[in-house]
Order: sequence, then structure tokens, then C-alpha cells
Amino acid sequence: MEVNKVTTALDSTTLRRVLGLFATGVTVIVAGSAERAHAMTANSFTSVSLDPPLILICVQHANKMAGLLETGSHFTVNFLAQDQEQISRYFSGNKKMGDTPDFELIPWCEGSRLAECLCSLSCQVEHVFSAGDHVIFLSRVQSIYEKVSEQAPLLFWKGRYQQLAMRE
Repeated sequence: MEVNKVTTALDSTTLRRVLGLFATGVTVIVAGSAERAHAMTANSFTSVSLDPPLILICVQHANKMAGLLETGSHFTVNFLAQDQEQISRYFSGNKKMGDTPDFELIPWCEGSRLAECLCSLSCQVEHVFSAGDHVIFLSRVQSIYEKVSEQAPLLFWKGRYQQLAMRE
């Protein structure tokens, strides 16, 4: 039996549960220099404009990544493939190079691009906006790497990783 409900008391637990009904792709954001690169898992990614090529990401104020990006930094957005859940879980802990030996076990390609990801966007922060407990980074896409494959994306829905059911 379906139950329809209207809630006006917007506590963070209810809001998190309801916003989790929106399925998202999963990305790993990488910023910083080769010696001090930081990476984090994020699903708060949005395409903004094709002309000019703009995207946005949202990062909690308290996150190390916010401090790095607020300086107008260059960063890479890696779109994860369905079989990269462990990489997403690893970087959800906000790791930096040198934090653990495991960081070196992550398969990297040139620069800050993850190997076997669906695509990577190399971006430059253009505008920074404070919004509640997050910072919004409006950024220009400078280059794109796209893997040519039929691999499905890694999805996140209702607080869990999900797999896309492919149709023939």
C-alpha cells in the first residue's frame, strides 16, 4: 500500500533520506600537486553549461578539498565505472597521497586521472560560492579524457551503491 506524506519539519535525517531517492553517478575528485594531491569521492556533481563548458561540484566547508579548491585550483573529476566501488569507498575517507601505502595501489594514469574510469574532466575553478555547510565550485572544463567502452557507471541511490540494469 502506497503512503503519501508531506513533511514540513525538515531535519537533516529526513532530508538526507529523501535526497537519497535521487540516483547519482559517483566521481572521484583529485586536486593538488603530485607531491600533495588530495582525492575524495563525490556525487555532488552537475553539468552547468555546454558553451562555455562549465560544471559544478559541492564540497563540505570542513573538507580538506574545499580548502584546496578555494584557491582557484585545477582539479580532475573522474567518473567511476560500475566495477570501481572499492575505489569510491577508499576515497570517501578523503585520502591524500602518502596517507597510507594503499594510495599507491590505486591504478592511476597520467596526472590525476584514475585508470579504467569512464571519463575524466580536467577543470579550473572560476567561481566559489558559500552555501550552507557546503562550498559550490563553478568550474570550466579544460580537457576531456573518454574511455571508449560499454562499461556501466557506478551509481548511488538510497545510501547504497547500485548497478545499472542494461537493456538490450
